Amino acid sequence: MNRRFLANILLGSIIILIISGFIMFTIPYNRNIASLHTFFGITITIFVIAHIYNNRKVIFLYLVKKGKNTYDRIIGLTLLIGVIIVGVLIFKDFPHADTLYVMGNEIRSKQINKPENSLEYEIINLDKNNFDYAISVELKQGKNFGHPLFAVWLEDSSGNYLQTLYVSESMGSSTFDGVIKKGRKWLPGIVRRPEALPHWSHQRGIIASDGLMAPLGQAPDLDGVSGATPTKSFELQTSYNLKNSDKYILKLELNQSFDWNQFYSKNAHPEDPIYSGPGNVGQPALVYSSTIDISKINGKKYYFMDLLGHSHFSGQNDKIYDDLDSLTTALYIADRILVTIEKKN
Repeated sequence: MNRRFLANILLGSIIILIISGFIMFTIPYNRNIASLHTFFGITITIFVIAHIYNNRKVIFLYLVKKGKNTYDRIIGLTLLIGVIIVGVLIFKDFPHADTLYVMGNEIRSKQINKPENSLEYEIINLDKNNFDYAISVELKQGKNFGHPLFAVWLEDSSGNYLQTLYVSESMGSSTFDGVIKKGRKWLPGIVRRPEALPHWSHQRGIIASDGLMAPLGQAPDLDGVSGATPTKSFELQTSYNLKNSDKYILKLELNQSFDWNQFYSKNAHPEDPIYSGPGNVGQPALVYSSTIDISKINGKKYYFMDLLGHSHFSGQNDKIYDDLDSLTTALYIADRILVTIEKKN
């Protein structure tokens, strides 16, 4: 093959790889950029092999032949061995070998989780006329809000599960977007995420056909109370029949994928098949709660939800852990959560 032609192909491919690689490092996933990077990555691999073949004699002399350029030969071999060692360390997930990858993840995550300056709210209206009490849950997004999965539900005063008021649709059926590739399209598919909202899943107490507590497929008890995950601050408007003399516990659990930190990274729990398996867990889910005393409601009553703690990092139980020292950005997904309870006429 003509060396000038080959050199031009290599130069053009390298320029495109550098530009697309920089873009992929600094911005969230873009399919077109990834496709461009992949195509020219394969292209340059093919032509590098051709280049090595065309210059095999010269390369051989560089590496093995003794002579005046012994120093250059040693440097060349050292660099070659060094490149191979670095590649092996990264592939074997050696500590700190993925520093650049982690840095890029942090840069992209900050853009994905970038809070909006707008105070507009998405309204989720599930209010029904045949229930006695109107319930509103207003979540104002925090600086690290990035479309988290969440569930809102009621318990009695003893902590027994009563009813789910709302759950993110993808979590309510374990069906997530962009899972199955068909031609050039990515279609929804089943992904089991038992670690996403484990406190809610265990409190709900229904075991799916595969033995996990997270819902699978169409669950009758969640019919009509699931919907799309909000993209900004939201207000859930719903209702329920509450007894006038009773106390209730209203809970909200939320979890944000890829919300990594130094305590919860992809290498944090290698022994755990759930946490280390899918690779998109991040920090564990947070659980918020308000105790509602119906006997004290005269007209309209407001409650702020308090942060109780976090769920198990891989969803093994329904416990709430009050140690928050290992949580960082997850604590700023929600700025505040306000509950309004009002007796209907």
